[in-house]
Amino acid sequence: MILRKVAADLAPEFLPTVTAAIQEAYRENAPLQDPSLGHGEYTFAHTNSKTIPHLLKRWFEKSETIRVVPENNSQRYECGGRKFFIHKLGVSENDDPWASFPEHGGPAGRAADPANGSGSQLGLPMGLEELDAAVIVFGVYGSLKGGLRAIRLQAAGSVREERIESWTDVMDVWVASRDAGMPPDEPRPVDVEDPPLGLRRLAGESDHAVGG
Repeated sequence: MILRKVAADLAPEFLPTVTAAIQEAYRENAPLQDPSLGHGEYTFAHTNSKTIPHLLKRWFEKSETIRVVPENNSQRYECGGRKFFIHKLGVSENDDPWASFPEHGGPAGRAADPANGSGSQLGLPMGLEELDAAVIVFGVYGSLKGGLRAIRLQAAGSVREERIESWTDVMDVWVASRDAGMPPDEPRPVDVEDPPLGLRRLAGESDHAVGG
């Protein structure tokens, strides 16, 4: 299980902070969706795709071990010698992660394409097993109706026309049916301003509550 080794080598705040950003986006953006204005799953997913990188860019701004790199209209995150991307892959923790892929080609697929150098682009020597986890996706499973259901690490495997077509390893980071209400392993950074766009937390409200 290469991802467990990868996770053990990451900066301790990395996984909990990404998890907190995804949870906060689902929690705060759900009440903003107005069906009378034509809002629904698409607008919810689009809003989340803007909120999550916005939060992480601010939260990781002063980190010495985590890099936030603009990637066309998105971001990638570099930590522990690997590239991480965030993609919505499903709607339920019961979705098969091995059969769940990004809907479109994009930065994660390009980064995982061996023709583009994969892990060698980071300037690090990697064995074959480590190259299997050079590009990793935070797979997000949830919906407006059901809320956030799971976050998984998924190591990119084969790629075709910049689309990931297989995974080499999958590891649960957070699953609603198992972890809802559980405290994180590490707190996310707190020495930052509250982000704009109305994403202000109420006093005493947990950063790790599941959005509706």
